[in-house]
Amino acid sequence: MQRINLVLSTLALAAILFFSCGGSTLAKRSSIQQVTIEEIAKKELGNNPVIELNGTKTYALCLQRTKNSAMTNYILIKTSDRTITNRGQFRAGHAKWVSNNSVEILDWPGTIRVDQSAADFIKKIVLIEN
Repeated sequence: MQRINLVLSTLALAAILFFSCGGSTLAKRSSIQQVTIEEIAKKELGNNPVIELNGTKTYALCLQRTKNSAMTNYILIKTSDRTITNRGQFRAGHAKWVSNNSVEILDWPGTIRVDQSAADFIKKIVLIEN
């Protein structure tokens, strides 16, 4: 009888440990998914980032001008899984949505030659859904 009680007690303790560990893993997974776009942008770019969602809200363009510089840093975040898909920086230009799946980056140099125009400094990032 004591042996049966010992086995049952051991099984009950093992079940409690198994389910409590599984529950904490689930809690950790849920808290990771709860990270906001703003938190990611602050971590990557610094305080007070500018965040612009595309029309379908599937991507976020996050911008932050660097201190004491004309440079602006940017990241693109896929909103469904909070992954950073692109990052970069530009000088004295702009980054803006031109469609739901593309961003235009204008990176003005310090000096522009006579034979150059704004089109020479525009980079287009096209986002492809998987």
